[in-house]
Amino acid sequence: MSEPVNFITTLGQKQVWRKNRKDILNFILQDEDRFEGMSIQVVFDSSFFNSYFWRLFSSSFGLRPLHSAVEFHRYICKYLDEVIVHSIQIANPLQFTLRTTALQPLRCHLRDQGVRFQNLLVTDIMFHPDSEPKTACSIQGLNKRGPVLLPVGPEDILIITIGFSASGLSTGTTATAPPTVSAKAEMLLDPSWSLWYALAKKSPKFGNPSSFCTHLPDSRLGMFVIHLPRSDFDEIYTHLLETKPILYHEDETITHSSWSLKLVFPQQEESVERPNGTRSILGYCFTPDQLGEHTRKPMHACSGDEILAEVLGCLNLPPEGIILRARTVPYILPLGLSPLLKRDHGDRPEIIPPNTTNIALVGQYVEIPEDTALMTEYSVRSAQLAVNRLMGPKMSLSEVHKSFLAARYGRKAGLDHVASVA
Repeated sequence: MSEPVNFITTLGQKQVWRKNRKDILNFILQDEDRFEGMSIQVVFDSSFFNSYFWRLFSSSFGLRPLHSAVEFHRYICKYLDEVIVHSIQIANPLQFTLRTTALQPLRCHLRDQGVRFQNLLVTDIMFHPDSEPKTACSIQGLNKRGPVLLPVGPEDILIITIGFSASGLSTGTTATAPPTVSAKAEMLLDPSWSLWYALAKKSPKFGNPSSFCTHLPDSRLGMFVIHLPRSDFDEIYTHLLETKPILYHEDETITHSSWSLKLVFPQQEESVERPNGTRSILGYCFTPDQLGEHTRKPMHACSGDEILAEVLGCLNLPPEGIILRARTVPYILPLGLSPLLKRDHGDRPEIIPPNTTNIALVGQYVEIPEDTALMTEYSVRSAQLAVNRLMGPKMSLSEVHKSFLAARYGRKAGLDHVASVA
């Protein structure tokens, strides 16, 4: 359980009014099931979205008023203390550092253990019986030679990743904005989405992918990577240290940015595409459709140089010299924030779908009660739970972290318990 944070004193100085405080506390102490199918803007009135508390949370995690109230409830219950004290690093959908720090070593280890990797595009899973999918019996797929049908025995186990938030990604350059992506969801979806749709057609117990991939304006995420000389990197980093003496988790949330910017300074041995003598900064733009304060353009219409100019303008740093020496690559992820979208009960499938024997679903779109999507640990926990429930022996899993208020008073507590706080 977290250490107690002086919630009211800290945020009271940041223009969180008495009504907003009461609404927040009441929200925390409700059961999340009450907000199923609701957006955040239905739960809170317009004054809440002008508060510093909302700007802090939305720019830390990419939350928007139209996003899921259940997801917002989980974020507050989990990260209230941490966000008040410092910022939090969210998942990296492009997996820049994960490729070198986790995925490549893991692949090598599994090969050494005798695991065989096949370059197969999985298109469907066949079940027995057909009328009510219970036991997976075969895998349909495609390889370079054509259609493939792989038999699956009752003792075999399938673990499937459904959906992918980086599907449909478009990339720009220092001089050009990312190409405009199709407004049609079917033009953006990669095979993990197609497979999820194939499963969902068989039974509602496999969830509803349409809830997450057909609301493109609400799920769009901007990202960028700034490659620059060590001296310019140090200038930016030192400037941030002067304005905020401690950069927790090596990241910085720019709450006053209309783009809702977040900068992450990864450990440089993990940086992507690092030529000699350069450093990298990873950036998130959670509201890429808004006009920039300095460029006066939406982020998705900006080149890499224009994005860097906006970032430097928000930091009150002169842009001219740094832009000439830097290389900024912009990305637009149409589904980057889709795990946060409003959803109904059952839209996210359970990790082990009901009445199935040898299949598990994992990733950002499965249901893990009380945990927050869009975080790397969410996908990891889903895989751990899948292995635990299908294979054993049971590995020890930590409980979902709770903020002090949520852990102390619990979801069933009433507002009377914290009347003295309000």
